[in-house]
This record gives sequence, C-alpha cells and structure tokens, in this order.
Amino acid sequence: MSESNQLWWLRGNCAEACTSPSVCPYYWGSSAPRDLHEGKDQCEGVFAFHAKKGNYEQVDLSGLKAAYAFNTGAGGASIGEPWKAVLYLDDMANGEQLRCLELIFRTCWTLAGQIVKVKRA
Repeated sequence: MSESNQLWWLRGNCAEACTSPSVCPYYWGSSAPRDLHEGKDQCEGVFAFHAKKGNYEQVDLSGLKAAYAFNTGAGGASIGEPWKAVLYLDDMANGEQLRCLELIFRTCWTLAGQIVKVKRA
C-alpha cells in the first residue's frame, strides 16, 4: 500500500530512554532489575518522535514532534496496571495538526496503556 492510500503515515526519527539497562527487559518478557527501580519491577522513560515527513489525510505533519513520558505499572509489560503516559505535542503545530497528532499518538499508545494528560511543548 502506498503512503497516499493510507489514512496517516509518518517517517522520521525516534529516540527512547528509560531507567532500565540499554536493552529493555520488557521487550523480551523479563522483569526490570529491581535494584535500578527502588525494589520494584517497573520503569520510567520517554519515547520522542520527530516526523521529518508525514500526513494525516490531507494535513501535513512534516517537521512536527511528539513524545510520551511514561511509567510502567507494577510488573512491567506483562503483569499489572497499564503503562501511564503524558503525551507531549509540538508547540509549533496549528489546531488541525495538533488534532491529527493527538489522534495518531493516542491510537498508538493504546497498545501499551493509558494517556493521562496531553501537554504542548
């Protein structure tokens, strides 16, 4: 399927940082090292995105940024509460771009958990 046939598409960069070791244990179904997280199997981190190019329908999203600041529930990826996140959306986005970015990033986060707040940054 070409990009022009999709509801939305983004192409750019993503950076990930968290309180776990360099290889995320949750990706492999392991527990987070408890000595790094005050005795708990959980993690805090950030996923940041820069859309070098992209669209939502006819709305151009090129150059805009978004980020999740998150905290996993106790038990990490496989057990316990869903991951809670604050979604940060680009201050440079106009009203329509902001609406489209929020739709995309809320939809994507539903796989991991819950967005508890949306902020502009």
